[in-house]
Amino acid sequence: MWDLYVIWFVVAVTLFTVEAITPGVFIFMFFGVGALVNGVITFFAPDFALIYQGLIFLVISIGSILLFRNQIRSKFFNEKKSEDQLKDDFNGKKVTAAVNFVNQVGTVNFNGSLWKAESLDEDVMLGEILIIKDYNNITLTVKRLK
Repeated sequence: MWDLYVIWFVVAVTLFTVEAITPGVFIFMFFGVGALVNGVITFFAPDFALIYQGLIFLVISIGSILLFRNQIRSKFFNEKKSEDQLKDDFNGKKVTAAVNFVNQVGTVNFNGSLWKAESLDEDVMLGEILIIKDYNNITLTVKRLK
């Protein structure tokens, strides 16, 4: 008869295989991790109670789904952000004026990149810290940080 750790490893490999052939689900992988952890535990502690193995399997599997599923999905799938989500990425963030603004138009440095900006304030000078108030295509609307 097979040792229990071998069964956990077979379950883990089966779950990883199902994940590989099931596009876009990203669920079976986490249960495979739970099975793999149990395989390692039962390899080193063969007398570990089956009820605790089941609990560990469930806690690790469900916990990893809750913690990592969305992060992994966003790495593998290029899900487009809505306009509101994009605005949330910009609005309220600090930028630095890269030039003296002329007629309330200039360039700012945001996250290491230069962006065209329109200021709600007059006389924005090079190096001033501003805050993004709006985002429209490739132009930021900014205001002095007060």
